Amino acid sequence: NNLCQDLTLKFQDGTYTAQGVSPNADDYVITFEGLNGANSDVTLVGDLAIDAFGNIQGVVFRNLTIIDEAGSGSNLLKFEDVTDVTLENVTVVCEPGLTSRAILLNNVNSATIENCTVTGNTVGVLFVNTGAEDSLIVRNSSFFSETGKGFDIDNSIHYIEFEDNVMDVFNHAIDYSHSSPYIILRNNRFRNHNTFELVDIPGNFNAEDALSIIENNVFHGVGGLLVTNGNFLIRNNVFYSDYEFSVDYQIWSSPSQSQWEPSIDMELVNNIFLARGNPRILNAPNPEQANINFVSDYNVFYAETDNWFNIEPEWGVSPLEQWQEYMGVDMSSIVVEATLDLDDWLKPAVTVQNFPFFNYASLESAPALDIDGNARVGESVAAGPYAIETVAFDGGIFEILWQSECQGDQDFYAIVGNSGTQPLTSFQIDWELGGVAQAPYQFSGQINSLDSDTLLLGTINFDAPTTTEVFAQLSELNGSSDPFPANDAITEPVEISTLNAIMSVGPGMQYASLAEVQSVLQSQPMCGPMEVVLEPGEYSIAFMNWTLFDE
Repeated sequence: NNLCQDLTLKFQDGTYTAQGVSPNADDYVITFEGLNGANSDVTLVGDLAIDAFGNIQGVVFRNLTIIDEAGSGSNLLKFEDVTDVTLENVTVVCEPGLTSRAILLNNVNSATIENCTVTGNTVGVLFVNTGAEDSLIVRNSSFFSETGKGFDIDNSIHYIEFEDNVMDVFNHAIDYSHSSPYIILRNNRFRNHNTFELVDIPGNFNAEDALSIIENNVFHGVGGLLVTNGNFLIRNNVFYSDYEFSVDYQIWSSPSQSQWEPSIDMELVNNIFLARGNPRILNAPNPEQANINFVSDYNVFYAETDNWFNIEPEWGVSPLEQWQEYMGVDMSSIVVEATLDLDDWLKPAVTVQNFPFFNYASLESAPALDIDGNARVGESVAAGPYAIETVAFDGGIFEILWQSECQGDQDFYAIVGNSGTQPLTSFQIDWELGGVAQAPYQFSGQINSLDSDTLLLGTINFDAPTTTEVFAQLSELNGSSDPFPANDAITEPVEISTLNAIMSVGPGMQYASLAEVQSVLQSQPMCGPMEVVLEPGEYSIAFMNWTLFDE
């Protein structure tokens, strides 16, 4: 029958067998909800399809649990030819191997998903198919897929918003192959486990007034964030790529030349990049070939390789210095020694020797709240998605340096920085070499906020090859204890070599082959004149290269 007004079906607590519904609603709304509100315990088992015959205005699912069963079809929850779909406090559970998709939106104009959980599905959490969609809004929801994607969006949507969600999936968290003028990703935590891009969003080529914002997110995956065009503001995110996978990129912007428009901008500020393995952290267009306003600065980079930035097409990968010189960006960004505690990937704890507080009030790109809704304090705000309260006095030892890896006198230096808001005028550095205490260093002077100084701790003579550690501890900052002591201590390995001798090669000698000599020369620096003596015999030729110190 035709509906003549809005219709609400209220379910008492219990378990029900689901079936398809094909209403002719004539511009009305059908609501399915638990009778007891948020405390309802209502379970619908099996496929539930809403396939409208008429111009149904809206469908609302609220306070329900929907699970599949043996023999379920390709879509557990299906909406077709519906103007508006709303899911509130809905749990969707798909048994692995039974259902291809948890939710299908087909020819739906707009959809809102809030406070929902979708888990266990095999192919996709949500699939958006044909139709002139106006908006997709997803908030405060969790999505888990053991072998599939999170969101597979197969057509253009005018407005997309993901806020305060958790997605832990196998492939893409968001796979979006079309353009949208407005995309908002805020306060989300994304993770994937395969070699696909974690989030793939193209933005929009031509909308001059469009702006897409990606802020306060955690991206923890094999790939990262792929943005191919559009006006993007990407700020205060943390990007982490796992060591055991090959990482192609974390931020990518590379459309064809013919698609660039003068209005297309990209601002990439205050992010933390932690990439392990052999990644490219940033892959951006050659500025001579792309008409784009590309701003990248105040970022924190960490990688286990020196090659981080890919400038297309001819430059290939390059270290930060070349990136800064050629692109003219990231002039205030830094590379740090960093570790990442992933006991809880939802909130990775980033530890660096000196966590940088950047004064970027003039950029107008500091979100007022962090990923957990905490206020960012003052003008000097840390990069990344979490607010870190600034303190008046916060000294830290960035690094310990010495002159070379050869025997002789070695001067040991400590680089000390000030992450607090007030100048450092006095402190003490206690340091040890191989567990043996050295004379403490007393500082008296001034290190201003966000500045650093290189200080000579002392000189040690090494008269033999040595493998040991140097330890340094900062204390008594301005006559009191450090309120933020996490970066006060540092330990560095020290290896002193002695390649300054005769190397005998041959049967029964010190080295059996030229290949063994090459291995030693590659692993240790030459610290004096070397003589390689070959005993009579026949040898395989080896390519020789080594580290030389004026010898």
